[in-house]
Amino acid sequence: MGRTARRSKAGPPLIRRSAKVTATLAAALVVPMITAAPATAAGLLPSTTTVTATPASSRVGAPVTLKATVSVLGLPGLGVTPTGSVAFTATNGTATAALGSAFVSPCLLTACTATLTTTSLPVGTTSVRGSYGGDALVTTSSGTAPVTVVPNSNPGRTATVTCFAGQPCDTGVITGTSTTLRVVVDPSAGNQTVTASLDHGGQLHCVFGGRPDADGDSDDGVPFDGDLATFSSTAPDASKTIDYTGSGAVGARMLHEYVEAHALYAGCYGAPHPFLGYVGGVYTDAQFVPGDGLFEAQLSNCANNGGQRPCFTNVQGPGSTDTYRVRTQPGDPKFIG
Repeated sequence: MGRTARRSKAGPPLIRRSAKVTATLAAALVVPMITAAPATAAGLLPSTTTVTATPASSRVGAPVTLKATVSVLGLPGLGVTPTGSVAFTATNGTATAALGSAFVSPCLLTACTATLTTTSLPVGTTSVRGSYGGDALVTTSSGTAPVTVVPNSNPGRTATVTCFAGQPCDTGVITGTSTTLRVVVDPSAGNQTVTASLDHGGQLHCVFGGRPDADGDSDDGVPFDGDLATFSSTAPDASKTIDYTGSGAVGARMLHEYVEAHALYAGCYGAPHPFLGYVGGVYTDAQFVPGDGLFEAQLSNCANNGGQRPCFTNVQGPGSTDTYRVRTQPGDPKFIG
């Protein structure tokens, strides 16, 4: 009886064999589930990254939203969601600059995206690249999108524009009380930021401002009636051109001064370096004014100074519109209109 009980507890040989086979099959099914991840864990699942920019055309200083969508390719990637971040860069001309980075959002049931909003895109057409850095399962990838940025048509009384190497910098038209200003800076070897402003009443007083004008009165060292136009650039290698345009009463006064007394009055200019000025019809060296920290003198006409800079030309427009086009040396110039 005891022998029979022991045989019954252990079970017949057929049952024991079946149980062993079942356990072996279960182990065979479990092992691949455990080892599948290490087999592809070295970032072997391929990915793609697509980039969009909204809006694709914008103005200086306006926000542009960059979105990178990261997708995992192929059947092995089913159920795998990429993690990590996307780095955004902008290439314009010959220079590339970093814009920032953003993490890939949780995306189990939605598209896997990283989003960055920037106001730092330069003037011109820029190629924006989003580079996904990958993770333990997913490989790196990148994509690009073009963005076109144009100068502001009316940015107010002050404009600051950032331009990449090899690209001209254009502030667009700045509007003052009765004067407009547009600054165009020649391309620089490096990135540059140009700032231009119209500040009514003036901040600089040119030492050569006081002299009888065509009407017999005197300017008494005070900047020309209207707004003071100034501009500067962070790129010391770039020469510059500034159009200082007056309209209405100011434009008529500017035109009158040029036509009737241009040998005496030709605008006023300040620069951090010495230059040849034109005072009372006589070429002379600019004088350094400690209070302004600039060399200052009236400008000479470009046609009369042998092509030296700074100098000016006069562009007469329709109606009461007149423009002093100032051509400058590299540096940080200020034109006192």
